[in-house]
Amino acid sequence: MYAEVILPVPLPTVFSYRIPEGMELQPGMRVQVPLGRKTVYKGIVMRILTEEPAVKGIRDIEALLDPNPLVGEQQMEFWKWLADYYMCTLGEVYRTAMPRGLKESYSPKYETLVRLAELYQDEDALNEVMDTLARAPKQLIILQRLVELIIEGGGLDSGIRKKSLAAGMEFSPSAYLGLLRKKILSEYSERTVRMSGDGGKILPPKLLTKPQQNALDKVKELFKEKPVVLLKGVTSSGKTEIYIRLIIDMLEKNKQVLYLLPEIALTTQIIERLKVVFGDNVGIYHSKYSDAERVETFLRSRENPLGGEYGVVLGARSAIFLPFRDLGLIILDEEHEQTYKQWDPAPRYHARDAAIVLAEKFSANVLLGSATPSFESYHNARAGKFGLVELKERFGGMNQPEISLSNLREAYRKKKMVSHFTPELYELMQKTLGEDRQVILFQNRRGFSPYIECFDCSWIPNCINCDVSLVYHKLENSLVCHYCGHSEHVPSACPECNESHMVTRGFGTEKLEEEVELLFPDWKISRMDMDTTRSRRKYEKIIRDFESGNTQVLIGTQIVTKGLDFDNVGLVGVLNADNLLNFPDFRSYERSFQLISQVAGRSGRKDQQGRVIVQTSQPEHPVMQQIVKGDYHAAYLNQMEDRQGFNYPPYYRLLRITLKHKDKSLLDKAASDLAAKLRKELKSSGSALTTIKLPEILGPQSPLVGRVQQMHLMTILIKLPRTPEMGNYKDLIGREIEKIRSDKQYGKLFIIPDVDPY
Repeated sequence: MYAEVILPVPLPTVFSYRIPEGMELQPGMRVQVPLGRKTVYKGIVMRILTEEPAVKGIRDIEALLDPNPLVGEQQMEFWKWLADYYMCTLGEVYRTAMPRGLKESYSPKYETLVRLAELYQDEDALNEVMDTLARAPKQLIILQRLVELIIEGGGLDSGIRKKSLAAGMEFSPSAYLGLLRKKILSEYSERTVRMSGDGGKILPPKLLTKPQQNALDKVKELFKEKPVVLLKGVTSSGKTEIYIRLIIDMLEKNKQVLYLLPEIALTTQIIERLKVVFGDNVGIYHSKYSDAERVETFLRSRENPLGGEYGVVLGARSAIFLPFRDLGLIILDEEHEQTYKQWDPAPRYHARDAAIVLAEKFSANVLLGSATPSFESYHNARAGKFGLVELKERFGGMNQPEISLSNLREAYRKKKMVSHFTPELYELMQKTLGEDRQVILFQNRRGFSPYIECFDCSWIPNCINCDVSLVYHKLENSLVCHYCGHSEHVPSACPECNESHMVTRGFGTEKLEEEVELLFPDWKISRMDMDTTRSRRKYEKIIRDFESGNTQVLIGTQIVTKGLDFDNVGLVGVLNADNLLNFPDFRSYERSFQLISQVAGRSGRKDQQGRVIVQTSQPEHPVMQQIVKGDYHAAYLNQMEDRQGFNYPPYYRLLRITLKHKDKSLLDKAASDLAAKLRKELKSSGSALTTIKLPEILGPQSPLVGRVQQMHLMTILIKLPRTPEMGNYKDLIGREIEKIRSDKQYGKLFIIPDVDPY
């Protein structure tokens, strides 16, 4: 017998090995296998072969690492689809799918428990020993406390956690050791989980309003006909309560639910709402948790060695790789967010599109939720591919926030700016804080300043590895590249002219925080961006402080736009909407509408209408006017007309090829060579397929940042028509890429295909 094994290497093949006699192997199990002369890998069995493969030098599997399959048939099929669709290898999928703890080493967690020694599990013997401890009061107190706890937990033969015994009392370690030495108590170890709950009170779900109930009923009805439904509900319409009802239905059918969120920060709030209803039946899976914690959630999504797998898993995009036993529903909240797209490394998947395919493998349903859906999803819903349900009212009849545009150009011209605030925003901040309500400020740039400049000669410090200026971070007094991470100290003098007059240009969240603290010294200010949320605990503290009112002003980047709910926010300020509008990308208008509408939705709760001030130099811009009116439909129709005319999604699919090389001239030659071959082959292939629509190739051209980590970059963008021939086109593109890769004249050339770049 033989096995095909997937190894975590970027090679376009699986590897065949002989199964040693007596080894009982199944697909989905991990094995240890040799590769090359000295290397040993942990791989995963893809399939069992009865006939010897036509491969020379087949070697034996060295060891079986699992008693049961870690990955099921559905996940294996899903991996194959990912590798095929996103033009990567199964090894790259495996490397992303498995938590590092399972690719390297993982140790189960054990904790110390304590119980009465067997002799004293008899009531008479216990009373007798208590009498003898009258002269050892500290030991007696510990023994009495233990007896109270074990009786609550079951009986005299049960045990409790040592931590529980020590909590809530004056615990004397020496007295405890004395009880162990006298063999009145005994300790033992038991396997436990790292992410066990706190045993909080379980409450029934909240009653739904009539609009929520109608939406829920319609979603259920549509699921009978369509596997995917889009729930378009305005901010604060109560989509989460609808999700909870659907989860309850799935759990009653013994099905599992995957609840995806675009931002790790959101799990802090959502997990509390889910735990109130589902208790410890909820697992969490994202990168801020330790390797061991992720391994435990991975294992418990399939089967729990301690009894019972998770019914619900809440996670970021990587949670689609969990090996579910029987998935019934995937909820993708804030489905429009671009953070659902994996950029690096491969597979460069989009969690929304991948989730739909994963659900298909389980015959499960998918619910996409958003107040501002991606135009692709809304297009699919209007075309009848997805079901569509709309929630048009805020929960409890709350009013939508009042959105106003504040003209930056005029404020600068009339010299009325207060720091980075127009008079309208500054005065409304004073009023809102004076009324004991909170303020959120959105600035889509972290750091203190985008760059520093010599006032005398205009020299700007650039990254030594990338073609981009360094960002000034005042707190660390450093210049940092946001592409490769390179950092250096701020120069005391300009290296070009030797003058010491360095000035900052522009502003980021760090500088904004400093200036708000100067303008409003009596209020607590907090900043939420990538620099301040390196760990899960920091995320949670910032959110909880703002929720509890300990912080009055929250300054943030895009993190603050992603579905966070706060009860007392009276004002949201968008510092510079033009940065979003003017970004050179065909989705920039769509993203501007989504981001500003989403951050605006954080304002106003309960019986108080919120205010939103958007600072812009283009108040007359159609997108700005659509944001003020909340006219999603008009924004969608305008963009669809342009996209259809210029062959962009959802009418065409995009495939971007990025080439990297340290030698700029070799890179240019390789990119031109590949583009020419693709034009020739795709044209002849399209003619042979007698299709009307042919692929369109743009480039090669240098991207906005043409050098990153000392590698020069060139890109080729291919627009693929949505026709049955699309798969053939991708195969042809893949073959041409391999030809260029194997051409020795180009040396260490990297070619990275990205299907559906976002």
